[in-house]
Amino acid sequence: MKKLIIIPFLFICLILSATTYYVAPNGDDDTGNGSISNPWGTWKFGMEKLNTGDTLYIRGGVYYPTSTVYIYGSTGSKNGTKSDPICVFAYPDDYNAGNVPILDCNGLYRAEGFYLDSKSYWILKGLTVRHARQDGSTNDIRGIQLYNCNQIHFIQCVSHDNGGPGYKSVNCDTIYFTRCDAYNNCDSLAVAPSKLGGAADGFQADNTASKWSMIYYTECRAWNNSDDGFGHGYKTKTVINKCWAIANGHQLDGDGRGITVGQNWHSQPPSEQHIIKNCLSVYNKSQGFRINDNRTPYLADVRCYNNTAAFNGEWGFRGQYGDPPVSTVIFRNNIAFPHSQQISWNVDAAYSMEAGMGDIHDHNSWDIEVTVTDADFLLVDSTGITAARKADGSFPDNNCYNQFLHLASTSDLIDVGTDVGYGDDIGAFQYEETGVGPLVVFTTIVYPHDTWALAGGNVYDDGGGTVDSRGVCWSESENPTIADSHTSDGTGTGVYSSTLTGLIEGTTYHARAYAHNEVGYGYGADVEFETLTSGGGETIVFHNGKMIFHNDKRIVH
Repeated sequence: MKKLIIIPFLFICLILSATTYYVAPNGDDDTGNGSISNPWGTWKFGMEKLNTGDTLYIRGGVYYPTSTVYIYGSTGSKNGTKSDPICVFAYPDDYNAGNVPILDCNGLYRAEGFYLDSKSYWILKGLTVRHARQDGSTNDIRGIQLYNCNQIHFIQCVSHDNGGPGYKSVNCDTIYFTRCDAYNNCDSLAVAPSKLGGAADGFQADNTASKWSMIYYTECRAWNNSDDGFGHGYKTKTVINKCWAIANGHQLDGDGRGITVGQNWHSQPPSEQHIIKNCLSVYNKSQGFRINDNRTPYLADVRCYNNTAAFNGEWGFRGQYGDPPVSTVIFRNNIAFPHSQQISWNVDAAYSMEAGMGDIHDHNSWDIEVTVTDADFLLVDSTGITAARKADGSFPDNNCYNQFLHLASTSDLIDVGTDVGYGDDIGAFQYEETGVGPLVVFTTIVYPHDTWALAGGNVYDDGGGTVDSRGVCWSESENPTIADSHTSDGTGTGVYSSTLTGLIEGTTYHARAYAHNEVGYGYGADVEFETLTSGGGETIVFHNGKMIFHNDKRIVH
C-alpha cells in the first residue's frame, strides 16, 4: 500500500520573515552588518540579533566557538510566533553542494555546543554540531540542549561525537525532529556512581516540571551511541515515526536499547502517551524496543504498530511494568527477527514481558503461525545503513534503504496483519504490489561543443509507476549508466533537456537518457557524439550506426 507522506517543514518563514541576515566563517561580528556581502562571524552573534520573523542563513564551513552558543530568556534573541517563526537555516547553495555549516566544539570543555533556553517558535535546518566535550567533572555534555522551550523544529540537523546525548530536551512543551541524525555520542568520562557510556543517547528527553513534553520524530536516525538510540524518561509523550535505531550501546557500559519509552514516576500520564510506528531497530546491544516504568504504577499508554526489530542482542521487544499494571500497551503488526548468525550473547526468544504485564499483543510475528527467515526479506545485508542522506534530507537511495528487511513477494508475512492505518502486512515496510512495468525512455539528439554538450530525453511512458528521477548519463564507453557521469533533470514524464559538462575536446562519447521508477532504471538508445576542438572542426552525431548530424546539418530525420 502506498501512502503520501507529508512532512511539516514549515517553510512559511521564508515568506513571512521580516529581515534576512547571514553568518559566514570569515565574517566580522564587530563591523559586519549581517548582509550576504558583509556577514557576521559566529552563530551566537547572529542568533542574538534576530527578532520575530527574521531568518538567519549560516554559510557552509567549520565554526569554532569560544563558548556555548547559548540563546536564552528575554536577553539576546526574541521568540517567534506561529505565523512568524525565527528561522536559522544552512545557506541552501552551500548546503546542496555539500558545504555544511558545522559548529565544532572541540576547543570547549564542560560546555554544551548549542543551547536554546526558554525559546518558542524557532525552526533550525541543515546545521551540524559536533565534539562537545567532557572534562571528567561532569556526567555528560550535550551537543544540542533544549530547556523550557516550545514549538522548536529541527530539520536535517546532525549532532555527533559529543560527550553526552546528541540532543536533549528538558522541561519542554512541543518539539519536532524531522530527518535528523545523532551518532557516535559517548560519555566516556562519567563521574561515579554513573557508569561509563550510560548517559549518551542519540535523542533524549525528560521532564521534571509539572507539564508534559510532546516530542515528535519523523525519519530520524540514531546509531553507535553509547547508551540508547532514542531515550525518553519522566513526563514525556512521543510520536516516533519511520525512525531507524542502529547498533547503539556497544561502547562501554551503556544500556544499548534502540528505542525506549516510559519511566514516569510522578503521576498517571494521559492516554496514548507514546506512539511508535513504522520504525526499524537493529544491531543494538540489548533490546530493539523497550517499554519500561521501572516497576512503578505509572507507565503511560503505548501504541507500538508496524515496527521491525532484528539482530538485537537480547530481545526484539521488551516490557517492564508495575504490578498491578494500570496502563494499556498495545503491540500490533510488529516483527521480531532472531537470526542464526547472531553473536554469542543473543538469545532465541524474540519477545519478553515480565510478570505483571499490562499489554495487548496480536498480529505480531510471535503471535501468528509463521517462522521468520532470511527468505522473508529482499535483503538482510545492511551495508550502507549509515550512508549520507540525500540533499533534501530523505533517506539514502541505496540497496539498504530500498531493500533491507523489506518483505519479499514470497513472504508469508504479507497480508497477515490488521490495518491500523499503515497497511495489513506486518513489520516496518509494507510490500507494494504496484503493477509497475518498465519505463519507456527515448534519447534526444546531442549537440556537442568543445567541453560541454546539450542533450536530453523523453520519458514517454512511466510504466504505471512514479518517475522520481531522470536525466542523461554519458561516458567514453557504449551504453553508459547512472554509475557513470550523469545529470539530474527533474521527475515525471515528458521531454527534458540536459547540459553535459566536464567533457574533453576532440573526444568521442556515448550518451543515454535514463529515468527511474519503482521497478528500476530505464534507458534510451545509445547516442555517440564527438566534442569539438577549440580550433573548430566537425560536429558528428551517430545513432544506431548511422550518421544523423553533421556540422549543424541534420542528415537523417
